[in-house]
Amino acid sequence: MTYLDSAEGVTITKARAFQELRNHGVMQEDFEDFLMDIISYPDTKLDEEGNIVEMQARDVLFWLGY
Repeated sequence: MTYLDSAEGVTITKARAFQELRNHGVMQEDFEDFLMDIISYPDTKLDEEGNIVEMQARDVLFWLGY
């Protein structure tokens, strides 16, 4: 099983995504770019105010280039 396969069907929080991106060397300003991209993904969950709450782990890995 690959790293990408292991993320199939897994939902993570925005905080967890930030942690994972930091672990992969993504800086704060790049995290803002990530959020601008990920908000348009169909499985990204938003709260009542439009803030990102959860997303698919695979979407994070795709953004990282996996």
